[in-house]
Amino acid sequence: MKSSIVRLFLVLSVAGGVQSLHSAWESGHDIIPTPKEFVSHEGVLKAASFEALPIAYETDPSVRQEGYRLCVDPKGIRVSYSDDAGRFYAIITLKQLIRSTATGIEVPCAEVSDYPVFPYRGVMFDVSRHFFPKSCILKELDLLAEHKFNVMHWHLSDNEGWRFDLDCAPEMRADEYYTKEDMREVIAKARELPIASPSGLIWIAIAIRLASNKILPVSFKSSNFFIFLLS
Repeated sequence: MKSSIVRLFLVLSVAGGVQSLHSAWESGHDIIPTPKEFVSHEGVLKAASFEALPIAYETDPSVRQEGYRLCVDPKGIRVSYSDDAGRFYAIITLKQLIRSTATGIEVPCAEVSDYPVFPYRGVMFDVSRHFFPKSCILKELDLLAEHKFNVMHWHLSDNEGWRFDLDCAPEMRADEYYTKEDMREVIAKARELPIASPSGLIWIAIAIRLASNKILPVSFKSSNFFIFLLS
């Protein structure tokens, strides 16, 4: 029940558009976030695998930033977009439409058009207070991209814990922390997704405690934050 509530929240809060929500559900397609427009047509496109699908890509400046148009008919698929994020999200939607069959896969014929309501669609991971291993962060990045979020706020340090390796003050780090290599791997992973494109960013928030005065030549209160933008 809890997962269903979260899933419904994602659909409504990220996408908006109750009319298209009803259209998608009535057609038996669970697309998250719900697209702005979804028109179902008769017929299906069959293929042996996703890689075998006949997909034609075209750039179209009239498509909004991070948006796409996806058209499926029995002969093939056409994807229109204006930036890499839009192309990526179109493929995510296409994969949500696919149904497995005894001989391969099939995609219902439909026209889908979508673009984000909010340019900033983010989730914060407060690993300072509740540490998550690197493997969990990497998995969450895939889930964020799948649900078309474009910002990861990685809260690495606060009074409760300093969760990254710091050469000049190793005594400040908590028992559980991310090595430099861990952080490079997470950032590299995000760069493979729209979470680290010009319209999707990783924010790393570091709260500098009073103890850091011995490191930095400036006085800071524990409530101050430094925001480093990595893209």
